Amino acid sequence: MGVNGIYGLSGSGIDVESMVKVGMLSKQNQYDKMYKQETKLSWQKEAYSGVYTDLMNFNVSKLSDYKMQSKMNAMTATTNNTSAFSVSANGSAVAMSHRVEVNELSSNAYLMSTGSIERANAGAAEDSVDLKDSVFQSLTDNGDGTFHVTFKDGTTDTVSGDAEALSFTVDDGVSRLDAEKRTIKFTYQQLADGASFNDLASKIKGLNLNVTASYDSVNDSFSLYNSKGGTDNKISLTMGNKATADLFNNMKLGQSKDGALDPAQTFSYDSSSAAGSTTEIAGSNGKITIDGREYTNITDNKLTVGGVTYTLMDKTTSAAIVTVSQDKDSIVDRVKQFVEDYNAMLDGLQDKYNEQKYSDYDVLTKTQEEGMTKEQIEKWNEKAKSGLLNHDKYIGDIISNMREALATPVDGVDGKYNSAFNLGITTTNDRGHIKLDEDKLKKALDEEPNSVYQVFGKLDANDDFSGNGVAQRLGDVITKGMSKIKEYAGTTTEPSDGSKLGAKILEWQNKMSDFKTKMSTYETLLYKKYDAMEVALQKLSMTLNYVTFNQQ
Repeated sequence: MGVNGIYGLSGSGIDVESMVKVGMLSKQNQYDKMYKQETKLSWQKEAYSGVYTDLMNFNVSKLSDYKMQSKMNAMTATTNNTSAFSVSANGSAVAMSHRVEVNELSSNAYLMSTGSIERANAGAAEDSVDLKDSVFQSLTDNGDGTFHVTFKDGTTDTVSGDAEALSFTVDDGVSRLDAEKRTIKFTYQQLADGASFNDLASKIKGLNLNVTASYDSVNDSFSLYNSKGGTDNKISLTMGNKATADLFNNMKLGQSKDGALDPAQTFSYDSSSAAGSTTEIAGSNGKITIDGREYTNITDNKLTVGGVTYTLMDKTTSAAIVTVSQDKDSIVDRVKQFVEDYNAMLDGLQDKYNEQKYSDYDVLTKTQEEGMTKEQIEKWNEKAKSGLLNHDKYIGDIISNMREALATPVDGVDGKYNSAFNLGITTTNDRGHIKLDEDKLKKALDEEPNSVYQVFGKLDANDDFSGNGVAQRLGDVITKGMSKIKEYAGTTTEPSDGSKLGAKILEWQNKMSDFKTKMSTYETLLYKKYDAMEVALQKLSMTLNYVTFNQQ
């Protein structure tokens, strides 16, 4: 009859389905044990993944700040009432005064129309954006692929539509592109089809040089601008023919510098020169004198000297004084933030390390979940997952090493303020929380200004633990702890990540898959067994009925 046979024809009253289920109980219990083990390991891997992510964020987003001189030895710079330049200082600046004079500002190569663009075509609108109206007196389609053209000087010609009407090469002074790749061309057909000043600007921008271009239709003005300043950065235009020179002359491009606009440049084309005629303008370098020394070759009106950055905005009429001093309030705020970040990270680790276990809450089987609501399952699993990393050795080592990194004095620090505790940081409870005595920290900064950066950010030449600062040590502690967690549990919830825990999960999953196949085979055998029993009982019943009937 098989597994799907009809049972009970013998009238024996045997419930085959129930008998199979009873027979499968031991097998199902074995499978459930494996399922619980695999699930618990998967939950544990998920918990490790969360810890790893928290450690990574702390190391990258938090600790990196406390290793930086600009943060832990913040300096501030001020000037004595001048608007010629602004000033800022980084952590390497020395507390002192500087005498500063701005002699010259750097500038960028900049060409713009000195007036409205001239149209060669007298019949065109005054604000026509078509290039042909600023190049030719007229451009007429002959209807056969050729055009009749009247040039600016009155000469005429018949030209092919695909012939070159405009051609010029652009250079920014520093580009290494071949001239061919820096050349812009328009055919007569393109001009007749309405190629505009906006198209011209787009082609220049499309060269991907430092030179960019734009057309202002409101003011009927064209401009070219080199985004880099200084004498090496230029706008260089080489005319490819006379019509192109006429176009640029009609745009009336003058050099804009120091708030003034020079007269329009003259563009020309020498047909006898194979290289064409080139018009070139360049930016200029800035100059500044600091404490008697002149600094030149400034291209972007910005210079950093001795940890102080000067941003130039105008020439000075007399020397200005820059005063550099330590920004103690910023440093105190930074140490306060460290205390908060350290405590938050420690709390996260302590919570996992001391999380309560609930031994009465085991992993639920699928059969058990069928008799529960979703809310009941979630609450149960919350208890079942609790304490999976209770007293975990990896987390315990990190907590212990964090405390050691904070408490150990820093070798090689001059003076008496050579540890976090000397700077006013102390522990407050058995969880390892720390707090800051701001007055003690400020006193340390008054007496030894570089003490905070030395204690936190010092990097030992041999990367020795005792010679490294607190932040450097903590970074090493966290990195080492993450490495061990990664080796054992991986960094994600995926079991196929090469970790030891992932390998265990995969092993259990394979065992479960194999056992599932064996269970199916065993279940089939039970059905066959009870099928045969049912058939035998049916035959016995028929025999008894026959004997009884013949005896009557």
